Amino acid sequence: TLKMKEYMDSGIIGDVFQMTIYTDHYNPSRDTRGTWMTCSGLGGGQTFSHGCHYIDIMLWFLGNPVKGTHLGTNHGTPWMDREGTSHAVIRFENGAVGYHTGTWGARGTTHPYKMEIYGTDGTLSYSTGGENSGKIMLIKKNGYDEEKRLNSVLWEKSKSSGKHTDGEIAHFVSCILSGETPITNGRTSTTGLRVIWKLYDAEMKDEVADLRGLGFNLPFIEEPICDFDCDS
Repeated sequence: TLKMKEYMDSGIIGDVFQMTIYTDHYNPSRDTRGTWMTCSGLGGGQTFSHGCHYIDIMLWFLGNPVKGTHLGTNHGTPWMDREGTSHAVIRFENGAVGYHTGTWGARGTTHPYKMEIYGTDGTLSYSTGGENSGKIMLIKKNGYDEEKRLNSVLWEKSKSSGKHTDGEIAHFVSCILSGETPITNGRTSTTGLRVIWKLYDAEMKDEVADLRGLGFNLPFIEEPICDFDCDS
């Protein structure tokens, strides 16, 4: 994720206009029934419990949100109180659009995790499935002419890099020792959760969510930001 952000900020793909994140997994109830992963009163559906990570990433990459929509269903994931499959679309102040789709009902998939960033000069792509698994690809194509297609590997994950959380924990410990603010901190994470509850609330009302005023640098909001019964 850090490398994708680095390449995007370098301007290698030009002006970014869309970011898409797919997370397709199979997470049956087993021992999760009644826990925060499946219970609406403790956490929410797939978007709140898992998609929050990818809403966070889109906010970090694309900036302040303006408006958005959410559609979800627990069809195919009956163990979920709220949605087990979801689609969230967010428009940002800079005009770019972010899209996240995720499911906990995928009995099979070619890309359990995939992130693509589309710019005016090319596309950045990372996936954990397929022949380019673990690689950040730069993809350039001129119209429909396949002969003018350019795919190049910018970065590849080392097989000895350890667990995904190793770098995260090392960064957090470093911030404790140095007093620096972590890349992911409480304030920005709360912003992502506010966005999701706004999307949930608008979905219940068949409306487009107004996401203005939920930016990273604004003070915390003391009053509730949605009408959803969080204690149900």
